[in-house]
Amino acid sequence: MYIMRVNVIHNDKSSNVMMDAELLSYILKRLKQKPKVEHIHVNSYKLEEASLNICLETFNNYHLSKAKYNIFIPNFQYFHKNWTELAATFDLIICKTQYCYDIFKDLVPEDKLVFIGWRSPDFSIPNMEKEYDQYLLVYNDHYFNDLQKIIDIWNEDYPTLNIVFNGIINNHVKRRNLPNINYIEKLSSEKFELLLNKCIVHFCLDTIDNYNHNIVQCQLAKSVPVIVNKGPALEITETDNCFMVSSVKKKNKGGLGSLYRYSEDELKYTLEKIMATKPDILDIMGKECHIFSTKNQHIFLDKMTTLLNDVFEKTIKIKFNRKEIVLPKLSIVTPVHNLPDIFKIAVLNYTSTSYPRHLLEWIIIDDSDEGKDVDSLLPKQENRAKFNIHYIRLTETTDLYEKYNLGVEAASHDIILNMGPDDFFYEKGFELIVTELLRSDKQCVGMVQYGCFDINRYISMINVNYITLPYYLRLYEGSLCYHKSFWENRKYGTGDLHAFLEGRYNDLCEINYANILVGLIHTRNSDKRVVDEKQESNGCHFNFTEKLFKYVCSLDKQKIEDNEKRQKEIEEIRAAADEEDPDELKEESENKGSNTENSSEVKEI
Repeated sequence: MYIMRVNVIHNDKSSNVMMDAELLSYILKRLKQKPKVEHIHVNSYKLEEASLNICLETFNNYHLSKAKYNIFIPNFQYFHKNWTELAATFDLIICKTQYCYDIFKDLVPEDKLVFIGWRSPDFSIPNMEKEYDQYLLVYNDHYFNDLQKIIDIWNEDYPTLNIVFNGIINNHVKRRNLPNINYIEKLSSEKFELLLNKCIVHFCLDTIDNYNHNIVQCQLAKSVPVIVNKGPALEITETDNCFMVSSVKKKNKGGLGSLYRYSEDELKYTLEKIMATKPDILDIMGKECHIFSTKNQHIFLDKMTTLLNDVFEKTIKIKFNRKEIVLPKLSIVTPVHNLPDIFKIAVLNYTSTSYPRHLLEWIIIDDSDEGKDVDSLLPKQENRAKFNIHYIRLTETTDLYEKYNLGVEAASHDIILNMGPDDFFYEKGFELIVTELLRSDKQCVGMVQYGCFDINRYISMINVNYITLPYYLRLYEGSLCYHKSFWENRKYGTGDLHAFLEGRYNDLCEINYANILVGLIHTRNSDKRVVDEKQESNGCHFNFTEKLFKYVCSLDKQKIEDNEKRQKEIEEIRAAADEEDPDELKEESENKGSNTENSSEVKEI
């Protein structure tokens, strides 16, 4: 029997995302298909192939090739502007609000976009008595919830303010020790639900939030929310039965959408209105809020169920590429500059690969300074054709990507692999990366993170760039494998991969580095392989044989020469010290000691 598998992919840094993940589990388990649901951390590279990936708030491009169909459910305030080009790589984007839909319709084709609302866990307790002198603020977002303003304006004449810190570090909050402010850091689920239901007014004043769970849970509990008067909060609030704080629209730096900031004066003005409202009016408002949110909860559930059933019908017709791969002819392109010692690893890659030799050719583009080229590491010029090696010697220093252009131009075959001059490829590395390309049905594959080994300090690490960088800066150019036609349609620009990849991310598949390559860290890396100076040796974690380990650790001749030079200097200093007259040294030390506070330490040294 065919079992449908769903990967729900998310981080674990916020209670809002975790609530969304639990909601999806609840909905998926109610479906007639009864799919097997797995929760995957967004940074994990271990996941099984699935019918469907659902990514919450953030995503890892590597995961997309592991599912037949990919859905993204964004929280636009955390969606970095450098990710906009990647949005179109999803099959469908589900928007929780119309506000979110209006943002993304400018980024992706509208046939990939749907607005169906959302829902929250219902913690309401029927017939719970309200306490009209108890207000609640659930603090679960220190970026967009200005808690400090509320604390600063509070005074002893106000009702009791219960502040629940929900998974948020609160060190930056300046507390005021008022008898009517409760700072609550640890609270059981049962006590939280009681508090949520008994407080008549809930402050839900995030300056922006795609879908504010606090507002919905407040309304489900027949309480009255306090919100900003602009933005997506208006869509999920019973606006005739809430309190609004006047706000001003501001730019959301880095993310999408806008911020809606309010002043202390506007907050005080709204608070005075709340306290002037009679309890029976607050009860009526709370009941209307409950009706509004309950209705929306049911509408969303029906829409989401229908949508997922339709998606599963589509995935039945989609098949993973299981065809047996016949290895094609492969052109390997390697640019090099001033690495006559380290380049030996590239020679080892080419000579020890399991890829059929008659299907390979190697193009080397060398712009090294005089005396630092790699010509001597290659077969004699008259024998290079026998090994399908093409050596292009440049007389001037040339941009890295222009060297790749020259190499691909000279390539004879339809499949191109970029190989860095200081990367180790496993014996089956070429075969694995070519297979990844052909199985992906894409035009290009590459890696964002990959293993690196410091051959001088014996440190293993994973090279990862900041997630907020543009994708073309995160992708490692030395890991790209692609069809030559992909390059012919648009060649490399200069400086980075932007010109080469812009607008073509749908044609690219991110892959895992495991068993393909390991980057070597040495004294002259031209890329951003950086090891913390305080990092201690942790050995090699990449399954190198003892022979290979010793070989790669002997490659960096500059480091060896520096060590030998330093050792020689130390020996010369010691020899000079040994030649000094011990009596003269003692007399000189004693004379200095009379004028030195730390004379005892000097003598000891």
